[in-house]
Amino acid sequence: MATDLEKMCVRAAEENTRLKDTIKRLEDDNKQLKGKIKLLEIYRSNNERLIDLLKRHKDEQQAVARDIIDPTQFGPPNIAERCAQGDEEDIEAIE
Repeated sequence: MATDLEKMCVRAAEENTRLKDTIKRLEDDNKQLKGKIKLLEIYRSNNERLIDLLKRHKDEQQAVARDIIDPTQFGPPNIAERCAQGDEEDIEAIE
């Protein structure tokens, strides 16, 4: 009977040790997850600020474009002429 009681005490102590190890591991995991959550909140906050900044920039560019571009004199850019001029400059630089 004393041996049964001793065996139960040993099992209880082993179970207690396992539970303490499990709790310790879970606390460590919880600490890491809290750190990751904090980082994700920072990323979200930065992304929201960046989105607001880009929206303001877009609005400013549209306002500037409305003020600068005169629709009566606006024409498409002549890219072909600029490319030809660039090619001639490159050839002259090589020679």
